[in-house]
Amino acid sequence: MAERGYEAGDVHVAFLPIDAKWDPLRSEPRFVQLLERCDFGV
Repeated sequence: MAERGYEAGDVHVAFLPIDAKWDPLRSEPRFVQLLERCDFGV
């Protein structure tokens, strides 16, 4: 879901580092890689 948003250029991707609904995925490698691709500096 988050990856699709990233690929579509969805502005809500900007909230990935702070939105609590993503907390369960924060340790998942794919989620970490997505944050790195977004270059949020986290």
